[in-house]
Amino acid sequence: MLIGACGIFCRACDHYFANTEEGAHLLNKGNIKRRVEAHPCMGCKAEDETKICIYCVGCEVRLCSIKQKAGLCTECVRYPCDKLKRFHSGLAHHREAEKALEENKGSTLEQWYALSEKRWTCPSCGHQYSYYEQRCVQCNALLNGLEPDLR
Repeated sequence: MLIGACGIFCRACDHYFANTEEGAHLLNKGNIKRRVEAHPCMGCKAEDETKICIYCVGCEVRLCSIKQKAGLCTECVRYPCDKLKRFHSGLAHHREAEKALEENKGSTLEQWYALSEKRWTCPSCGHQYSYYEQRCVQCNALLNGLEPDLR
């Protein structure tokens, strides 16, 4: 499953999505091509750490979930811990992950994945998109992407 312990839906992350056929257009954006080519991502739960995004491989929340043997942070007795709170106070997709963790408590991973897949699919043409895309690359429809942080 492409759902991180923190609640991130890896399929909607630019670093994962740029490695897919539907997300290849992201390789034309900024510095992403260089980062993806140097460190292709197969999701933060990939067994081979060389296949985890450079931003996620050393993530303290990811590493803690491995140590605690918790697939999701909500399964941990320390939930919500300070590490997770710090993480969720970060970028817009981190805040989106916090919302997803709360909204999907009690759901199976399959249900959560299906809802996430629907959320990050263009309602007009069915093309998948990533967190920060504002227009569909296929049909140019306005999407419900996240507003990028201007930090």
